[in-house]
Order: sequence, then C-alpha cells, then structure tokens
Amino acid sequence: DGTTPGIPTDPTTTPPTINGAQPNPTLEKTASVKKTYLGDTFEYTIKVKNAVDAAKWLKAQVNDQLAQSLDYVANSTQIDGKAVKDQGIWSADQLHVEWAALKSGESHTITFKVKVVSVPDNAYLLNVAQAMGTDDQGKVVAPKDAEVLVPVQHHDGQLTLKKAVQDEHQTDIDGQQVQVGQKLHYVLTVKNPQADSLISNVILRDQLTAGLTYQK
Repeated sequence: DGTTPGIPTDPTTTPPTINGAQPNPTLEKTASVKKTYLGDTFEYTIKVKNAVDAAKWLKAQVNDQLAQSLDYVANSTQIDGKAVKDQGIWSADQLHVEWAALKSGESHTITFKVKVVSVPDNAYLLNVAQAMGTDDQGKVVAPKDAEVLVPVQHHDGQLTLKKAVQDEHQTDIDGQQVQVGQKLHYVLTVKNPQADSLISNVILRDQLTAGLTYQK
C-alpha cells in the first residue's frame, strides 16, 4: 500500500515540509522623505523577501491601501526596477501584487509615488502594507505588517496686507483731499497667496489716527 513497515500512518497529520523548513517571509516599507507637505509628491518602497533556507512561499501577495490624504501618481509603479502598468495591480488607491511563489532567498521590490492631497487632523500619514501566502500544505503564512509614519504639514504661508480708503459711494479716494464731516470707508484686505499653505492665529489691528471717529 506504499507505507513503510513498522511506521503507522495518521491521515489527520499534515506531512512535514522537506527538511522541516517552512516559508519565512519578511515585509518592509519605507518612504523617500522624513517629512512632507501638502501638495508634495514622494515615493514609497515595499520589499518582500523569503528567507534563505526557507521553503517556498506560495501564492505570495502584497496589499497596500493608501491613506485618505494620499493620491496614487498614475503610472509610477516599478517592480524590481521595471515599470509596470497600473491595470491589474491598482484599484481605488489600493495596490495588489501577486507571485506564484517566492523561493528560498528570493525577494521583490515595489516602488510607487503618491501625492499629498490633504493634511490629517493628527498631522501624520500612516500607511500600512500587508502580505500573505501559503506553505506547500495550503496553510496561510503572513509576515508582520509593515507600516511607515510620515509627518505632514502645510507649507509656510506669507501674509500680504492692503489698505484702501473709499468714499460713501465706495469709490477709491486714496491720496485725495477729504472734507471735515465726510464719511470714509476703509477696506483692509489680508491674503495668503502661498498655495497649499496655512497661517494660523492671524490678528489684524488698525489704530485710527487723530481726527477720525469710528462709525457703526
């Protein structure tokens, strides 16, 4: 019947992998920047590897759902240094890459670019990559998730302030002579022209000169 004499067989026991080895995958993820800003573009790198002397890691896959504050930059993905099409691996800012197997010591590197489209309330971009596969018996084998945290903030702004004076008909009268009793209308315009920037706690003050009385 094909069994070795003297050694009982147990149909409920999973046969051991050759030499007792099991898949031993690892997953790493890094960012090309230590800090980023609203509107900036940077690159993520994901590296998945099956350890030397490990058994084959079958049906291996890597998944990465981008944070809501990030947009994937189309056609920026490379696998092992070669450009690949987005179709089939990207869907709704989620990456999904598969391999039939990773042999002992085999590794793959995925890179792609993202753009910062908003600043989260906590001012950090948390992105988590996940991987999973099976051993030769179909048991799921997954490495620890790989996460990377990148601080994000708005660019520094630059305030501009403009002051104009108008008559009661809202006609500009800068530099013109005015009469006692004439009502004047001052217009103060404060602006931050820097794109993707933020200036907090802005305070605007204007002290009226002698001879002027504020009118409600």
